[in-house]
Amino acid sequence: MSVKQVGTESEVPIHRKLIEKGKPAYEMRDYPFVLFPVGSYTAKENQKSLSASPLGIYHQAPTTTENGQVVHETGVAGSFIASPAHGVIQIEDAELIKGNAPIDAIRIKVSGISSYDDSTERKILDVVEQLYQLGDFQIDIVAGASPETMNMDVESIGMVKQQWTSLGAATTISEGWTLSNFIITALFIIVGGLYMLNRILFWRETRQEESELLFDIGWSKRHITQFYLIEIGLLTFAAVTISLCIIGGLISAHFLDIESLFFFISSTLLFLIILIARITIPIKNKLKIQQGAPGKTMLLRNIYYYRKFIGITFLQLAMVTFLVIFIITSIFATMELTGKTNLGEFINSSIYFILLLVVLVSIGLTMITVFESNSSFLTLRNTELRILKDIGWARKDIQLLCMKESAIWTFLGILLGASASLGILVILFDIKPVMFIISIVIVVIIYCIVLCLTYIVTFFQTNKI
Repeated sequence: MSVKQVGTESEVPIHRKLIEKGKPAYEMRDYPFVLFPVGSYTAKENQKSLSASPLGIYHQAPTTTENGQVVHETGVAGSFIASPAHGVIQIEDAELIKGNAPIDAIRIKVSGISSYDDSTERKILDVVEQLYQLGDFQIDIVAGASPETMNMDVESIGMVKQQWTSLGAATTISEGWTLSNFIITALFIIVGGLYMLNRILFWRETRQEESELLFDIGWSKRHITQFYLIEIGLLTFAAVTISLCIIGGLISAHFLDIESLFFFISSTLLFLIILIARITIPIKNKLKIQQGAPGKTMLLRNIYYYRKFIGITFLQLAMVTFLVIFIITSIFATMELTGKTNLGEFINSSIYFILLLVVLVSIGLTMITVFESNSSFLTLRNTELRILKDIGWARKDIQLLCMKESAIWTFLGILLGASASLGILVILFDIKPVMFIISIVIVVIIYCIVLCLTYIVTFFQTNKI
């Protein structure tokens, strides 16, 4: 933005065209009005309760140059920074100067508002509708407004920074983050749910031999189920206790609100219901020897054969890749959209920690899943791997086979998540090339971490053969 100089007045640069009215005093006999002081006023005792402008957002910060030097106002009309009003006048006197309609604007405060949300916005719009019915008014909603720093090239002064009021900033910020947060929350819940299902699946399969042994030595199925319920109950109690301590600390630090606690309790109850249902239902899908996918290589036949065990981990990898790419890319896109105002910068900096925490927890949860899934998966394949060793396969060849299998299906899962995430982002945001580069880097990092964990698990598991 540039501001041109239109002239000078008393050697002061003028940046606004002036319209002169009236006559010199020596040419007039009857003056239409006379300004004279009749008293004084002070608002010192009400400094904390009064505001010179709606929400105190006007002239909040001084205008400065690029090097931080403050640009001061002058007493000359038309200069770049006008001198603010320094007095009050009676309506009768104002009518002599401006005519029968001396009031330019009226500020209306809507009562009963303590925060800016959807209900507040609807209440304000209802008041606006009522005002429109009273007359043809120009109405500006300043609730939810915020200062925005504008850079301007002012002739005769140079580049300056000035605070302008951005109307509707709160609505823009709310709309920008609401959809993103909804998608992030839903994906995080799905990731957590998939982790739970994956752990239950491998827990049931790896404990199958133990259950059969307990049954053979005289335990009834009811006692075996009770034993496992007590075991899971103790582990769940410890996990819930630790989680409550962490959530309580975050609530005390004002990173979370009290509603998060109710959400956690609801999620825990749902988790327990699913867990109890899965434990009490007998295992029907036992691992059977059957023909793999016909006409395929050994790698693809193995992946097809064990699809039941890698399916949930595959989906979780896809979801986490989707989640991480979506969060990081949407942060850039949403911050660019909402971070232009002071309010937007504050909201973005406040929510940044929570989003970063979600990313780290999601990645950590997936890494744990990959580690545990590979370990349990290779444990279930112990007999198969021993047969390969007995018929002459070297240990490094067995490790290479397992690594190739994992490399294929984990890459496909990550690629699926990345493609879906970019597709959604292109629809919701104006994606720039740098965001595609960031997405590729995220895919490479996640894939490298998965391969490293897979190699570690494969190395130790195959050495036990």
